[in-house]
Amino acid sequence: MTGWTTLPGGLVFAVAGGLAAPLFVACMRPLVGGANALSLFAILISAVYVFGLAARPGPGLGAAVALAVPALVLWLFGAAPMEIAFLCAVLIGVLRSGWLRRDRRPDVGFARAFAIEVVLVGAGLGLGAWTGQGALFPIPMGVWSFFLVQSAYALVGGPAAFEARSAPSPEADAFEAAARRARSLLEKRG
Repeated sequence: MTGWTTLPGGLVFAVAGGLAAPLFVACMRPLVGGANALSLFAILISAVYVFGLAARPGPGLGAAVALAVPALVLWLFGAAPMEIAFLCAVLIGVLRSGWLRRDRRPDVGFARAFAIEVVLVGAGLGLGAWTGQGALFPIPMGVWSFFLVQSAYALVGGPAAFEARSAPSPEADAFEAAARRARSLLEKRG
């Protein structure tokens, strides 16, 4: 289950979330009202996103519940859709770097993960709010923009991105590499 942790998977999720938003809101508006439908969609799409970030279904379900419970409590107390979306975005960042995709290398500190999440969540919320204000379809554009920025986590934040950046570059000359290894073996023996 690494669908949303890759760049293509994140981009597909962003498009799917943007397309699902108006459908969900249109179906739920008669039942719970427009503002409540937006709030419930923010909770649902965020829970699905963190579920998809997990490597296995068990932790994914736990993360989805950990996101949904406080967001639903806030919704029950009458919070506005913007407040629910903000809470869900913050919980996405906390659960992604703090639990589901935590970098296990001992030399990597909390500050790096925190900075990445602050930038991604802040930029996602900012772009989502900006595109959602003047767009022809504000709800889908806002959802798409937020998750578009979140898909950048695959490029900058994840352990796989670090491994790709820190992998040794292939040697240009195979003969020179073999000669270097042979010299090092001879020096060890001598």
